[in-house]
Amino acid sequence: MLSSYRLLFLIQAILVVPSGEVLTFGDDNYIKYEETGVKQIKNAAFVLVVGGLGERLGYNGIKVTLPMETTTGACFLQHYIESILSLSEASCWKAQGECRREVPFVIMTSDDTYAKTLQLLESNSYFGMKITQVKLLKQEKVACLADNDASLAVDPHNKYIQTKPHGHGDVHSILYSSGLLQEWKDVGLRCVMFFQDTNGLLFKAIPVALGVSATK
Repeated sequence: MLSSYRLLFLIQAILVVPSGEVLTFGDDNYIKYEETGVKQIKNAAFVLVVGGLGERLGYNGIKVTLPMETTTGACFLQHYIESILSLSEASCWKAQGECRREVPFVIMTSDDTYAKTLQLLESNSYFGMKITQVKLLKQEKVACLADNDASLAVDPHNKYIQTKPHGHGDVHSILYSSGLLQEWKDVGLRCVMFFQDTNGLLFKAIPVALGVSATK
């Protein structure tokens, strides 16, 4: 049974809304937080989850190979890496060159995407990023369910149970078990930026979001 003090604490935790910021793009407040966020990039790590294929898009390959825009045809992974490199350079400039480390970039893959992701990186010289910055982790697969009654999905060609990646939530346990979280903590990293495989506009918002987080 909960004590009255504990119950009151839980009610307060539910009712209290954390203070945040309502930002208007381009105004002085926005620019202030964005500049603060850029300075924090040197203390951040980036984690991309690419465990699934583009089946729902009618695409057989990994989604990060899809073109993010049509002007140059640059794929999503190229855009992400170039954005991280650009923000890292800006962060070092803001810190007057005091950058003690490379910004880590982790990609969580699966059996479906690991080899193709590695091939994409290697065939493009990691899109300008150092190999030492990039770490590929792989999540396991689990049995695939066919319906709301939790029937096991069976491959119609060989009658074996189908499997799929466990889901994006695996990224937290995989980072922990890999030892990377402790490693990042030991070198003084303060935040981890998680993002999805096909969200090309995200890096336009990351600096200001990081600035609000660091300030608050």
